[in-house]
Order: sequence, then structure tokens, then C-alpha cells
Amino acid sequence: MIKQNRIKKNMKSVKLNKAFKMKNLYFVIILLICKSSFGQNNGDLHIDYFGQATPKDSALIFAPGIISMNNRLEHAGVFSSDGKEFYFSVVSKTWDTLNTYMKTYINGKWTKDELAPFSSISGGAAEIFINKQNTIVLFVSSGLANTSDGWLKTDFWISKRNGNKWIDPQKLEATINNIDVQWHPSISCSGHVYFGSRGFIYKAKQINDTTFEEPHELKDSLINLKGSRNAEPFIASDESFLIFSSNRSGGYGGNDLYITFKKEDNTWTNPKNLGPEINSEEQDFSPHITPDGKFLMFTKEKYNGNSIVSRHIYWVSTSFIEKLKEQ
Repeated sequence: MIKQNRIKKNMKSVKLNKAFKMKNLYFVIILLICKSSFGQNNGDLHIDYFGQATPKDSALIFAPGIISMNNRLEHAGVFSSDGKEFYFSVVSKTWDTLNTYMKTYINGKWTKDELAPFSSISGGAAEIFINKQNTIVLFVSSGLANTSDGWLKTDFWISKRNGNKWIDPQKLEATINNIDVQWHPSISCSGHVYFGSRGFIYKAKQINDTTFEEPHELKDSLINLKGSRNAEPFIASDESFLIFSSNRSGGYGGNDLYITFKKEDNTWTNPKNLGPEINSEEQDFSPHITPDGKFLMFTKEKYNGNSIVSRHIYWVSTSFIEKLKEQ
């Protein structure tokens, strides 16, 4: 009996070691892919930005008449890591109808708008994040119901790519979806997903493509500043900086975009406002950096009183990152 118990313990130890090694191997592969194919070191990547004149230090509306249209409300523009696909969300004024559309670059031309396949589920899809391998898309879907305090219930879903098609959208397990309001996921190369919920930014560890540990609120009081709404995070692939939206005092209007840099001791610097050339008196949110590292894409939402007038995608050069880091 003692010998049998020892054999069982040894077998269990072997299985645990194997699982640990596989988990480590997974993240080694992801890190290698991230470092070789994404971020501000990927400036050689050529992206056709719909023939637009590229912006410098002042934000411009992105592709007016092509992406940004007068008769709809767009936000959360995202390019795939190879620059051959562009996705954007079209959401109702009350945020209860979520749709994501896509364009594909084929033979030197962009296709017409089409509903992304994963957006056809009953709760729709918005605010997507595509992994660096272009094999998995993580997105927000609505439960078509509100929480007791008026927030729209949302969950994270994924869809995997089969060839050139996104297939089999599936809701992620309860561990990552144990918070009833979740928006704007962003994943680093080290496997940390950052997202917003009820005015706070959360973080969770990725175990594999589809599994995450339980999320926890960022404890940094400079980021999750009490008394302000802090949301819509974008994490750099190497986690060297975090861009997010906040309505804290000292801004230029509603929600402004801020950047914070990670220090050597893994704490964060005091967030810096991106400035009046980017932020405005309206709502600025949904940041995402293009896969060549050259531009920040984000959303401006304009109001007339309590009524939304427009919601469009804007873009600006990422030169502000180094400037603010040096200040």
C-alpha cells in the first residue's frame, strides 16, 4: 500500500511538472512571437491606411467617409497584426446593441464593410482584441440585460480562426467572467489581460489561449484614482506603459486619455494627460496602438447636452509616448 501511494504521488508530480512545463512553453512561444512581430520595433510593416494622409502630433478623424461616417457611431478601431484586416465597433447610443464590422485588404484594395462572423451571436460583439498570431479574437458581448445599478451586463467571448474565417464563438469560463460588467480587453506578451469595469481597471493572468485566472482590481491608486471613472485600458505588449481613459480632475473635458509608465520596481508613474492636441472637451476613450507602432487610434464622442451627436475614430502619431516618458 505504501509503495502504491508513492507511485501515485510520483505520477501526480510528473503530471504537475508536465503541466507547468507546457504552461511555460506556451508563454515562451508567445513572447518570441510578440517580440518578433509586434510593437514599436515593427516599423517595417506596411499598412494601407485607406489612402489617408497620416497625422502628426494633432489628432485627426480617421478615414472620413470610409470608416468614420456621419450616419453611424463608430469606435474601437483595430488592425490585425499583419495590417490586412481592420475592425471597428458600431454601437447604439444606449450601448445596448453591439456590432463589429471588418474590412479586408485584398489585391491592393479594401473590401466593403461586412459584419464580422463572431458578431452574429445574439449579444453582438464590440471592443475586440486580436492576438499577435491572428488566431484568436477576444471580444465583449452583451447579456442584453442591465445590472441592478444600471450597467449593461457584458462578458468576454473568443473566436478562433480557421484559415481566413473566424469560427465557433464561445463564452469564456466563469473565472474571467465573474465580474458582471467588462469592457475593452487588452493583452500583453507576458499574458496579462487588462480591462475596465464600473470605472476601475482590472488585470488577470492568462493561462492559455482560452483560460484566465480570476481578475483583480489594479491596486495602484494613481491609476484607479478614487472618485474618478478609470476605464478602457491599452497595455503595451511589453507592459512598459498603459494608456487608459479617465475623467479625473485636471483634464480638458469629460474622459481624457492618460499614459502611465512602469518603473523598475513594477510600480507605475503618475499618469500624464496626453494633452490638448489629442484630448478634447468631449469624451476620449478606446485607445489602441497600430501594429506598426506608429499611431494611436482612439474614439471621440461628442454631445449636445445629454444627447450624443457623434462617435468617431481618431488617430495621432505615437511620438507623444517618448516625449511624455522623458518629462
